[in-house]
Amino acid sequence: TAYLLEHFPAPYYAALLSHQPLGYYPPRTLAYEARRRGIRVLPPDVNASETAFTVEAPDRIRIGLGAVKGLGRGAAAVVEERRRRGPYRDLIDFAQRLYGALDWEATARLVRCGALDPLTPNRRAALWKLRQLWQAAPKGTVAMPFSPPERLPDFDATQKHRDELELLGLDAHRGHLFAPLRPRLRAAGIRSIAEAQRLPAGERLRVAGLVIRPHRPPTKSGRLVTYF
Repeated sequence: TAYLLEHFPAPYYAALLSHQPLGYYPPRTLAYEARRRGIRVLPPDVNASETAFTVEAPDRIRIGLGAVKGLGRGAAAVVEERRRRGPYRDLIDFAQRLYGALDWEATARLVRCGALDPLTPNRRAALWKLRQLWQAAPKGTVAMPFSPPERLPDFDATQKHRDELELLGLDAHRGHLFAPLRPRLRAAGIRSIAEAQRLPAGERLRVAGLVIRPHRPPTKSGRLVTYF
């Protein structure tokens, strides 16, 4: 594994991420480490993703649709339909071809994790439109050109980030989850790592962080021990 990590890092991380849960670290930590090594983790895309994570270039891996929580067999259905009849042209084309293979909940998960962004970048508008299409489909009107209300605002970056973490176990952005919180943390007196390194030895300070991996090993005494 050390040889593969050194000489074939993109296939190595793609394989690890495709076989989760596996090992000690969660997908989010593996994706951060891949980025630290210069590998871009591309978002899921109904017109580019396979079911598993794939290597698109020596420094790029694509999130597979199989990583979307709750999608189940729908991931394979999306890929098989695309292989059979070509890329999806727009939301209506997607709805026409996948209705019956995907239910509304699975479709909403694809929107919320960003897999339908290439068809329309506004995820809130996409949810509105696809919901109308799914409701109308049993009446034979799946091709009706529904339009969302004017100026329907998209979800903000924080909401998209949360949705991706919830549904993928990792995020498809290069930004850190703490980025929008840093001004509030600084106002509360929280020091950054860079600031902490300049403080004299022995000085007390407050810090904040994300728990990457809590570990609670069993003990003979029965006491609860937690590592962070």
